[in-house]
Amino acid sequence: SKLQERQRRRRVAREFGLVKEFCGEEELSRQGIKKRKDNKAELIEKLRIVANFQSVDEHTRLVASVSRERDLRGRIRELTRYRKNGIRRIKDAEDYEEQRGRRSRMKKLLSDGGDDGSPAPRDVPADLDLDTITNITGLPGYDMLSSQEKRLCSSLRLHPNLYISYKTCLIRDH
Repeated sequence: SKLQERQRRRRVAREFGLVKEFCGEEELSRQGIKKRKDNKAELIEKLRIVANFQSVDEHTRLVASVSRERDLRGRIRELTRYRKNGIRRIKDAEDYEEQRGRRSRMKKLLSDGGDDGSPAPRDVPADLDLDTITNITGLPGYDMLSSQEKRLCSSLRLHPNLYISYKTCLIRDH
């Protein structure tokens, strides 16, 4: 009976690759390296208890289906967010994501404001004569502007970072 139990444990360990996985983690922990688990590894870890009651194939299918369910739930959340924002086509969704990235970069850029909470225009060289700006394509902040804002800045000869600062102040105050 003890021998059969030992053989069963060895078979389970071999089927699930526990020895190889345990030795790999132990070696990393000896070196002081913490391994970050991805979503699938976390899922496998959570479902490990159920593995004792299933065959290897059943467990593999369960992990795959639960992982697929997570992915679909994430996609549904994303599509719901698009719908709430009035987006109905994939092309609009791509534009929305681009603008969302631009907004987050702008927020990160302007998060280091002055003492009074106003954003500090950065990366504007002191010796730059703002009246002689003709080409703004290489200036900092240019990539965060929309095409209309780029046209506006070039026609007004306005530095992109200054425009972003002004726009942020206007939006925040009104």
